[in-house]
Amino acid sequence: ILTDAALHREGLAKAGWSWERPSGGFYFWLRGPSGLDVGIESAFCQACLESRVLYVPGDLCIAESKPRNFIRLSFGSLDGENLEEAIRRLAGTAKRFGPA
Repeated sequence: ILTDAALHREGLAKAGWSWERPSGGFYFWLRGPSGLDVGIESAFCQACLESRVLYVPGDLCIAESKPRNFIRLSFGSLDGENLEEAIRRLAGTAKRFGPA
C-alpha cells in the first residue's frame, strides 16, 4: 500500500509513531507517542489543520477507553500524489511535536 511506504519514507516511525499495515479498508490506525494528545482541540490537531492535513482523532471513534494518541488516517479519497503530500505534511507536524 502506497500509504505504508510513504509513512516509513517520511520518518513517522522515527518520530515515535507506530501502525500496522491494514489488510483491507480505506484507513490506517496510527498510534502517536505516549502522552501526545491528538484530540480535536489539541495543539497537534491545530498544527495539522494549519498544515492542511485532516484526520479523525481516535477518541471520536473508540468509545470505551478514549485514547488520546490515536488517529485514523484515510487513504481512500486522495490520488497518489496528493496522498504523498498529505503524508509529508502529517510527518512534518509529527516531527515538530516529537515523542512526548
